[in-house]
Amino acid sequence: MRFRIKTFFYKRVIFAQKALPVIFIALLVALLVAECIVRISDVDWRNVKKNLYFQNMDLPVHIIDPNPKLIFRLKPNSEFHDKHSVSINSLGVRGKQRDAVKPDGVFRILCFGGSNVYGSGVNDQEAWPAQLELFLQNQSERPFEVWNMGAPAYVPSQMVALARESVKRFDPDLLIIAISNLNAPAFLKGMDIEAYFNRNPSLWEKLIPRSALIPSWLSVRTRYWLISHVRFYRLAILASLARRVTIPLWEDSYDHNIDNERAVRDLFLDIHPNIPCVLFIGPYIQPSVLVPGSGGKIISGYEHYITMAQNSGVPIFTLSATYEPAVYREIHPPPNVLAWYGKNLADWLIRQKHAPVF
Repeated sequence: MRFRIKTFFYKRVIFAQKALPVIFIALLVALLVAECIVRISDVDWRNVKKNLYFQNMDLPVHIIDPNPKLIFRLKPNSEFHDKHSVSINSLGVRGKQRDAVKPDGVFRILCFGGSNVYGSGVNDQEAWPAQLELFLQNQSERPFEVWNMGAPAYVPSQMVALARESVKRFDPDLLIIAISNLNAPAFLKGMDIEAYFNRNPSLWEKLIPRSALIPSWLSVRTRYWLISHVRFYRLAILASLARRVTIPLWEDSYDHNIDNERAVRDLFLDIHPNIPCVLFIGPYIQPSVLVPGSGGKIISGYEHYITMAQNSGVPIFTLSATYEPAVYREIHPPPNVLAWYGKNLADWLIRQKHAPVF
């Protein structure tokens, strides 16, 4: 009896040993077939795009930037004409042509921000940086240049990346940082996301959380390598996450405000001692909200930037529209409101002696 049992198990072991290579090869073939199907169908990249943010404002005057901190910028020597006209000069700045080398005696101000600074839906000369230049020039014996460095959908980390580059190129006398959009940066609608992620694989770490990557016994680096190169694996991870999240992974999986706040803090600490900065809080900022679990403390994302400016000695200009019509509090107001921006900001800069007029 014992002999028969022993023989039975021995045969099963021999069979398993012979079957294992066949099973392994079959599994490998199945994975290769699945990988080919995903590559042919591009279903993985369609899922990636569903989890990103895209901006489509005035697309003809935008260009993809290889720097993943920027993602996109305004396209030099481009124009767009619809219900409004947009002109981007040779330096990639909205508005009239400028010289990179600052003329003698000119006080140069660079304004950074999102679509509110850029001037969504208005002509070049109607955006508030252009209005600011006009009001400063009307009250001054000294020539002023106010450059519109805004770009639609820019978040603070993008503003800072552009500001650091611009400080080296354009020798400004004052930087105005206008905070509007928070959280995750956007991509350009229609851009080749696959090529961009392939050139910047670090973006995967901001799209896919580490906790979602399997198997756990592989190093984190190896697992991110897999999601960058094995498209069936990528699709499987995205499919598993789709059941757990209700908002795009680009916002849910990574706290982009950590990057935003760190970038602004470092800019104030590094740049402000040599080139004065101003933090502009526009009337489009919504009132703070009561945060559950904060002990009754009122907090908003914007207050962190106010605190950073105060700690760095950066002056803050808050433009309030409490007693103005509702249109004054819109993120994309009409030209007359943008002119009101320019006048109030010019008066404050002169009054606080941040803009020398003589």
